[in-house]
Order: sequence, then C-alpha cells, then structure tokens
Amino acid sequence: MPMVDGEPGHPVVLEAGLAQVLRATGASLRQWRRTQPAAVYAWPAPNRHPVDDLDTPADLDRLRARTGQAWELPASGQTLSPPAPQTGSMAAATPPDSHRPRESHP
Repeated sequence: MPMVDGEPGHPVVLEAGLAQVLRATGASLRQWRRTQPAAVYAWPAPNRHPVDDLDTPADLDRLRARTGQAWELPASGQTLSPPAPQTGSMAAATPPDSHRPRESHP
C-alpha cells in the first residue's frame, strides 16, 4: 500500500486469500494490518493522492486549504460530460468502431 508521511493510502493490493480471511473473521483491513505488520509492504507515494479522501464537506475544506484551489463537488444528480472527441492523426488512425468484435460469417 502507498504511504504518505506514515499514513496508509489506497489502492491496497491484497493476496488472493486475505479478503476471504477478513470477511470470515469480520476483521477490518486496518485491524489486520496492525496485528500483521511484517506482512505489509508499503511504498512511499510521490504525492498525497492515495490519502486524500473526499467523504465529507470537511474533507473538501481541507483539500481547498491545502491546495489553495476552489474545488467544488458536482451538484446532486449532475453528471460529468464525456471527454471531447479526439482529433488529429491518432483519431484518424483509430476508427470509432475498431474496438467492437468483428462478426463472423459461416
């Protein structure tokens, strides 16, 4: 898991059976990590992204204060617009339907 100033972040990568163990025992990942420190591999993150949660209005206020930017959440029910279509040589080289499987004919 990535670490930022000693704070664990996301994403967390688990061995295949660990999620089953956690579900079976009811333990949280945080509880397991505290009891199994030798089994945890942590790497330093190059920025705060792995630990920046936006779960509450206070989280958003802290992000604004730290970055100096006026972050706003979308209004309820509002969706983000899709990205603009690509232009240029890459778009011309990749037809829009190229990701669809080709039909086979008997």
